[in-house]
Amino acid sequence: MSLSSEELAHICLLLNQQMSGGAVQKIHQPQESVFVLESYGGHCGRARLHIDVSPGSPLIYLAKKKLKNPDSPTSLCSLMRTHLSNARIRGIEALRGDRVCFIRFEKMTAQGPRERRLIIELLPGYPVLFLTDEKGVILAATQSVHNQHRDLSRGALYVAPPRSDYKEKNHELFAAYPGWTDESIFASLEEEAAPKREVIDTAFLA
Repeated sequence: MSLSSEELAHICLLLNQQMSGGAVQKIHQPQESVFVLESYGGHCGRARLHIDVSPGSPLIYLAKKKLKNPDSPTSLCSLMRTHLSNARIRGIEALRGDRVCFIRFEKMTAQGPRERRLIIELLPGYPVLFLTDEKGVILAATQSVHNQHRDLSRGALYVAPPRSDYKEKNHELFAAYPGWTDESIFASLEEEAAPKREVIDTAFLA
């Protein structure tokens, strides 16, 4: 499924409640378009955040199952580990009225605390994950964005997508999951993504 802006806003609210204050312990990239951040110390204790920027069905959710990881990390995964490992999650929020998620981190360095951000654009046609510094300068991304509105390559200043005149139809949140609750929605999203995943362990944070 593709999340609406209202659904993403609700998910970010839940993620912020569960994960803020936690420290990033592990970062993996089990598939080309899938990133996993494991944290400890937030409200929910241990957490495994899946970020899926696959075209057509981008998702973000807390997962129970552990995915099989490649033997060697990609250059992007290695860079994310450099900037985000042991960093504290300081906030997760959605851009109002759009399908963009901001995750703010604080990492202690020899020069003092430094802010880093993951910006995840969950637009079905062109989902992208950006890693930026405290000024919004792009340090890395899953792909560059070049169009008449934005030129977002490495070293450029991140600019949010232009507001569109297209308006989403008002509908019930997560209508595809009748009877959903805040406690069940992540499991439903994980099940939605399951056919695309190679799982090696079904235990939570094994």
